[in-house]
Amino acid sequence: MSKHVNKVAFFELPADDVERASTFYKKAFDWDTPEQGGGNVWAFTAPTDEKGNPIETGAINGDIRQRDKGFDRPLIMILVEDVEAQLKEVENSGGKVIHPAQDESQFGGPVWAVFSDTEGNHVGVYSFES
Repeated sequence: MSKHVNKVAFFELPADDVERASTFYKKAFDWDTPEQGGGNVWAFTAPTDEKGNPIETGAINGDIRQRDKGFDRPLIMILVEDVEAQLKEVENSGGKVIHPAQDESQFGGPVWAVFSDTEGNHVGVYSFES
């Protein structure tokens, strides 16, 4: 297992007005919030590589996207080796899959999914490995 997996590595913030939220985080925290596509913006809290991953040890980047019924609260994302295998571990540990694995690799994105832990928190897992 890679030393980089099973760590919180990304976050997503819901917004009623993505532009307003982008402006807020630029002004309040000096985050870089470039257009991501699809109406979303990146939330770069630290310098990044070409995929938007932080290049500073311990740093976490994310994005800001439109709030909707299925995305109504902040979401932390955990980088894992294998999304499907991790979802099985989640279920074996008492969690529930909220959004099954979705493969966005054809767009340069990850395979990702969202689960609910035993306390009702929604948490995401993702991997750039198929």
